[in-house]
Amino acid sequence: MASLRFRDTKLTLIGHATFRIETPDITIYTDPFRIPDNSPPADFILISHSHYDHCDPGDIKKITKESTMIIASEEAKRKLKGDIQTVTQNDEITIRGLTIKTIPAYNINKPYHPKGAGVGFIIDTGQTTIYFAGDTDYTDEMKELKDIDICLVPIGGTYTMDEKEASGFVNHIKPKVAIPMHYGSITPGDPVEFKRLTDPQIDVRIMA
Repeated sequence: MASLRFRDTKLTLIGHATFRIETPDITIYTDPFRIPDNSPPADFILISHSHYDHCDPGDIKKITKESTMIIASEEAKRKLKGDIQTVTQNDEITIRGLTIKTIPAYNINKPYHPKGAGVGFIIDTGQTTIYFAGDTDYTDEMKELKDIDICLVPIGGTYTMDEKEASGFVNHIKPKVAIPMHYGSITPGDPVEFKRLTDPQIDVRIMA
C-alpha cells in the first residue's frame, strides 16, 4: 500500500475509497472496504454513505476498538453498531484537536446518490486540511471549497465524477496534492489521464 507524508499527516490508500489517515495522536479511516487483517485500530471512522463498498460492517469491525468513534450518515448508521455520531450535510464536529466538517455529496445526472443521502468530509488536523469527496459529481457546493491541502477525489465515472470532471474540480479549488480514488476495482477510471488533465502545479499522486 502506497503512503504519502504531508506535514503532520501520513496518508495510506488501502484501496477503492478507503484511506488510513494518521497524525502523531490519531488514526482515521474513510469508508472501510476490504480492510486487511491486523490493520491498526481506528480512533475515528468516517463513512460517507451506506453503499456496501463504503460501509461494510465486517470491515468496520476489524478496525474498531472500545474507544472508536464512527461518524456516519443517518442511512449508514442503520447498518452499524457502536459509538456512532450521525452527521448530515454542513455539520461540524471538533474533538481531540480534530475538526471534521461535512458537505453534500450527490449525483447530478445519475440516480445512484441522491442529494441528502451522503456527505463528503473536510478533515482539519490543525496543520493539514484533507477533503474526502465520497461518491459525488462535481457539485456547486464543492466549488466553494478553499484552502484544501490534500484532495481525495473519485475518478471512476458511472457512479461518480470521471477523470475529466475530477480534474476540472481540482483545477478550480487548487489543492496542494490530489489523489484519485474509486477506480479500478468496481468502476473503471484512468489515473494517468486524470493527471494529464490536471494543472501541473498540483501534485497528483497515483497511489493504486
